[in-house]
Amino acid sequence: MSAAGTWRLSVADDSTGSTGTLEAWTLALCVDPSLSACGDGVVQAGEECDDGNSDDSDLCSNQCRISCGDGNIDAGEACDDGNRVAGDGCSATCQPDITCAAGEVPVVVSNSTPVAIPDTNTAVLSPVTVATAGAVTKVIVTIAGITHPNDADIDAFLVGPNTVQRELSTDNGSSGDHYRGTQLDDAATTAITSGSAPFTGRFRPEQTLSTTALTDFRGMSAAGTWNLRVLDDASGSAGTLDGWALALCVDPATAGCGDGVVQPGEECDDGNTDNGDACSNQCQLLDGCGDGNLDPGEECDDNNVVGGDGCSATCQPDISCGLGELPVIVTNATATTIPNTHAGVLSPIAIGVPGLVRKVIATVRATHPANSELDIFLVSPYGVQRELSTDQSGANHTATTFADAAGTAITAGTAPYTGTFRPEQTISDAAGFGNQAAQGAWQLRLGDDTPGTTTTGTLERWTLALCVDPSATAVCGNGYVEPGETCDDGNLVDADGCSATCQVELGCSAGLTPVIVPGGGVPVLIPDNDAGGVDSVATVTASGNVVKAVVILHAISHQFDEELDISLISPMGTTRDLSSDNGGSGDDYVSTILDSSAATAVTAGTAPFRGRFVPESGLNVLLGEPAAGAWTLRVADDRSADTGVVGGWSIGLCVQ
Repeated sequence: MSAAGTWRLSVADDSTGSTGTLEAWTLALCVDPSLSACGDGVVQAGEECDDGNSDDSDLCSNQCRISCGDGNIDAGEACDDGNRVAGDGCSATCQPDITCAAGEVPVVVSNSTPVAIPDTNTAVLSPVTVATAGAVTKVIVTIAGITHPNDADIDAFLVGPNTVQRELSTDNGSSGDHYRGTQLDDAATTAITSGSAPFTGRFRPEQTLSTTALTDFRGMSAAGTWNLRVLDDASGSAGTLDGWALALCVDPATAGCGDGVVQPGEECDDGNTDNGDACSNQCQLLDGCGDGNLDPGEECDDNNVVGGDGCSATCQPDISCGLGELPVIVTNATATTIPNTHAGVLSPIAIGVPGLVRKVIATVRATHPANSELDIFLVSPYGVQRELSTDQSGANHTATTFADAAGTAITAGTAPYTGTFRPEQTISDAAGFGNQAAQGAWQLRLGDDTPGTTTTGTLERWTLALCVDPSATAVCGNGYVEPGETCDDGNLVDADGCSATCQVELGCSAGLTPVIVPGGGVPVLIPDNDAGGVDSVATVTASGNVVKAVVILHAISHQFDEELDISLISPMGTTRDLSSDNGGSGDDYVSTILDSSAATAVTAGTAPFRGRFVPESGLNVLLGEPAAGAWTLRVADDRSADTGVVGGWSIGLCVQ
C-alpha cells in the first residue's frame, strides 16, 4: 500500500465500568520509494484496479480491488464467484450468464420481484418465462438472494414448464443467514451440501439439472414458465426471496418433450406437458404398451414402443434378424409349478426350423415370493445350459426379457424385472448358443436353491425367440454334439477319438461290429445332494460280446463339476467309475469321450472336458460281457448348493 497519508490507531473500551488514557503511540514503517502502491493511479501486480485514491466507497476499493470479482455481493451484482470470467454462470460484470455449444442458444431470464417466504411450511413460487423453442441442454440457476436468519429451514427447488421438479438446496447452512449470489450448476466442484452461508459462489445442486434425459431437464422443451419454488419447513422465522435468474442452453434444432413429435428417448409425445393424461410430462407412457408395466393383453413391456429389440411395438415378443435369417418365435403357455427343490423343473419349447442359431432372446413370466431363491436357466436341445437369472432380489419375474444386447444387466435390475435385461451368462455368442443347431427341444429350467423353505412359485409362460440361419443345419467342429454327429471335440482333426466329420473313432478291428447307441430319457434333471442320482439308459440290441467300450458324454450341464459322480453300469451289473469330483468349480461336461486307450486321465482334465480322456475306472473289465441289454449312465450330485441337467450321452462298443 502507499505509505503516504494519515494512519490512525483505533482504541475502544467494549464494556462499562472503567475508562483509560491513550498516552502515546509510534508507527514504524519500511518504505521503498522506488515502488508505487495502491492509490498511486498505476495498476501494479496483485491489483485489480487503482483509481489514484484510497476511497473505499467507489468502484475501486482502498485495497485496489474491483467490487465485481471479489467474491462478495456488492450493489448492482446478482452474483460474484470471485472472478471476472464470463461463461461460468456469473459474467465479468457479475450478472448471470452461460456458455453454450455451437448451434445452441443461450437464454438468461430473471425475476427480481421480492416474494415473502412465510413461516408456515407453505411454498412460494417465483416465475420466469422462456420464449425460445427447442430442447434444453444445460441449466444454471442463480439465487440472487434469499434473506432468512436460519438457512437450515430453507428448501429450494427448480420446477420446469412440464412440472418436473429438481432439488436445488434443502436444509443446508445450519443456523447461518441468507443465500447471496448462489449459483447452482451441475459442473461446479463444490456440492451445495458442503457450502456455508451465505453460499456466495458456485455449487452443485442436490439433484442434477441437465445431465440425464428423462430424469432432469435435459432434452425437455425449454419454452414455457419456469418457477423457483421456496419454502420454510420449520417454525421460528420467515424470510424473503429477493430474486433469481435462470440460464439455459437451448438447442433449437432438437424438439423437446411436448412438441408432438416422438424423439429418441421418448415413448410418446402428445404435444403437451400435461402429467394427467396418458403421456407424461417426461414424454413417457403412463399406461399401456410401452409404459414399462405389464398390462392386459401384453406379453412383455420394455418401456418403449420400438420393434425388434425382443418386445415389439405392440408389446409382444419379437426379434430382429440379419439378412437371410429366419425369425422363429414360440411360446409355452402351460403353467408349471416351481418345486422347492434345487433341481427344479423343465419347461420345453420345440423348434422345428432347421438351421444354425444366430441370436437368442427369451422372455419369462414367473411368480415366486423370493427371487433370492430362484435360479433360471436356458438349455439347448443338445444339453448346453446358460444362466439367465439367479438369486435376484424382490419377488417375481414379470415379463422379463433376456437379450445380450440389453443396456441393463439383470443383476442391476429391480423386481419384478419387467423389461429387457442382459442375462448373467451370454446366450447368443459362441460361449452361449451361437452357431449351434436350432432344431429340437429347448428347455427353461427353474429351480429353488433353498430347499427346506416353504416357498414355491409358478412358471406362468415363457417365449423363445431365435434368429435361425437356414443355410446350414449343423456345424461339425463347433464343440457341441448335434444332429448327425456322435461327437464334436471342437476341431476337424482325425485320429484323436473324434473324426473330422464328428464321428466317434471306435477303432474296431476288422471283423468287429461298431455299435453306437444314444441314451434315452434326456434331458433329465440331476437331483441335488442325492447319491442315488439319475439314470439314463441306452438299449443295445446287437448280439455278441464286448471287445471295446467307450462312453460319449454329449452334454452334462452343471455349475460346479466337482460335485458330480458319473458312472456306467453294464447289462451284467458291472459298475465303472467314469469321473468323480473332477473339474473343481468349472461348469459342464461337453463332448467328453471316456476311453481307456486315451492319453490323458480325466482326473487331469479341466471343465468342460471337451476331448478324449481315460476314465477313473478302466473299461477293459467289461471286455467279454454281452453287448446286448440296458447300459445305464448314472449321474449323481454329492453335495448341496448346485445342480444340473443330463443333456445326452451315448455308449460306443466294438462287438464280436
